Parts: sequence; structure tokens; C-alpha cells
Amino acid sequence: MNRMRVLAFSNSIFFLAFLVGASLLCLPESAFGQTQTFTTPNPAIQTFTVPAGVTSITVEVWGGGGKGGSRLGTGEGGGGGGGAYSRSVLTVTPGQVLDYYVGFGSLSELPGEDSWFLNNSTVMAKGGNSVPNDGTAGASGGAVALGFGTVKFSGGNGANAVSNNSGGGGSSAGIGATGNNASNNTGGIAPTGGGKGGNGLTSGQNRGEDGSSPGGGGGGARRTNASGTEQVGGYGGNGRVRISYIALTSATGTDNQSVCNGDPITTTTYTLPPNSTINILNLPAGLTSNINTVAGTISISGTPTASGSYTINVTTNYGISLTRTGSVTINPKPVINNMTSTVCSESTFTATPVNVTNGVVPAGTTYSWPAPIVTG
Repeated sequence: MNRMRVLAFSNSIFFLAFLVGASLLCLPESAFGQTQTFTTPNPAIQTFTVPAGVTSITVEVWGGGGKGGSRLGTGEGGGGGGGAYSRSVLTVTPGQVLDYYVGFGSLSELPGEDSWFLNNSTVMAKGGNSVPNDGTAGASGGAVALGFGTVKFSGGNGANAVSNNSGGGGSSAGIGATGNNASNNTGGIAPTGGGKGGNGLTSGQNRGEDGSSPGGGGGGARRTNASGTEQVGGYGGNGRVRISYIALTSATGTDNQSVCNGDPITTTTYTLPPNSTINILNLPAGLTSNINTVAGTISISGTPTASGSYTINVTTNYGISLTRTGSVTINPKPVINNMTSTVCSESTFTATPVNVTNGVVPAGTTYSWPAPIVTG
């Protein structure tokens, strides 16, 4: 993998940078409410277990950023390309175990790694390309055409080294836009949800600035002293995988209830990403909702007076839309009348249940009666 290519450099600075990068593997992932974000790459494929009450997830992936050009001799390096972005909504089952991979930002001449969820042909975003050692041309961003997902955007391109300036890195793509290209030594500005490209240099000699996570391309290095230290291009920002969902937290099936006419529903509760904008459409008459946007909770209760389906629309504070539906069905309440019948010993009789309101016996109705009283 490209993260190991840094060992090929003889300078101890590069080896130290590798050790620092490796230590990041021990950092925990983040989980806030009904959002789980994975930003720390691991050489091994990781797994995500679908939580209880979750039947649909929105998955976003960003590819790792490309590395800026290093200078083994004097001159300026071009900027690395930003990682691409892909997003899809997947139907899942509680308890299901799903694979994912967070791509490393490049530390070498190889591209930033791809990030994916489930497999690399379901939801996948390409990493940005890197600049060869002593290369002056900026590298291209991760290509949208090579990714997989319902929504996809390319990463921004790194800038060429020109007029004694090393090139800035391209930004990664955002949740709704292609990544921005670098301009001269200035790294590409990140669109919403993306990672900024690292800056290049306009004077002196130094390594390029690293790209920001997720997936920003690294800035190109600048070297003016042929007898001095090799200057390394900025490293690409690591990729990212983010999973968002609305979870049913009341009993299984309470989001699709059937009740007798005049009876209340079992209170239905949901959790969702905190601080989201929440809108419930077409809630059946007689039901009320209690929404706590800060905590990210919804409860629905009451006695319905009409059957119907409702839709919960959520826009997270990071701009992603989530949807979940539910329903309530009202069944006629059966009316039971006492029946008295006289029959001869060993004769048979028939009891036919009939709903007195409309002549229909609701599906699933059960009946019981005590043993008959025998006289004579």
C-alpha cells in the first residue's frame, strides 16, 4: 500500500512522519446520535453492525487525497489531486454486519486510496492522484466516472508549479459539489463536507502543506538548495466513511400499527441525528408528535380517527436528507351480542360472528365462550 512508500526516503524526517501517521490508527471513531463517522484508516477491512430498529442507512464515502510533488532536486512540485465523493441509500436489516474501508491519503507517488462501503462496487469513491517526485504538473482529482453510488462528485485538481511557486492541492469533493481546483500555490477551497487542499510555497524551501481530511490533496514542495535536505510534498488527507439513519426505538412493529376503532396506538419513538431539521407529513388525524431537535428524538402517540401513512423527513446539520415512513390502520371494533339457542342432545349448532356495523369481521379476530349450560 502506498503509505509504506515513505520508507523509501532516506531522510529521517520522513520516517518520523510515518510513525506519527501510524499512531493515528489507535484513535477511536466518532458516533453522535444516529450518525457514525469513520475517519481513521486501517489496513484491514472494518465492519459496521446495523443497530436495532434501523432498516435504511445513508452511506457517504470520500476517497483519500493525492500527495503533492516532492523535490529531490531544486525546483517546485505540483499539487496532489483531491478525493472523490459517493453517496447511496441502502436497505438493511438490524444486526446485519457490513464491510467498509477508509482509504489512506497518499504518502507516496501512488494515488490516495479508494474508500468504500459493503464492497468496492456498491458505494465507492476514488482517491486523488499524486505527483511524481520532481514532477511539476498538478495531479487530477479522483474521477467520478470510476466511482459507485447514486450521488457522485469528482475531486479537485492540483495546480501546476509555475513562476517559482509550488502548486496547491485540489480539494476533495463535497456532499453536493465537485471539489475545487487549486489556484497557483493556494489549495482548493473545500465545498460543504469536503477537505481543503494543502497550500504550496512561494518562497524559501520547505515541504508542501498536507491536505485536510477528508481527501484534500497535498501541496507541492519547494527546494532551492541543491546540497540541502530533500523536500517532501504534502501528504493527502485521509478518506472518510459516514453512515446516517433514523432508528425506531419503540418495540418492533410499532411504526406500522393496527388498532381497533377508538383505541390508542402504542407510543412510537424514533432517534435521529441531533440538531437536525425535522418535518412529519400526513400524520393521521388524532395523533400528535413530540419532537426534540436538540436530542434528536420523536414520539408519536394518541387515538387515531383515520387510517393513514406518515413520512418523517430529516435534514441533518451537515446537509444530508433522511426519510422514514410509518402507518396506522384502524379496524372496526366487533360488537358481541349474547346468543341463546335450544338444541336437542347430540345435535349441532352454528355460531356465525357478524360485525353489526358493516357485516365484516376484521382479519385476525378471535372468539371465545364458556362451556354451554346443558338442561333437561
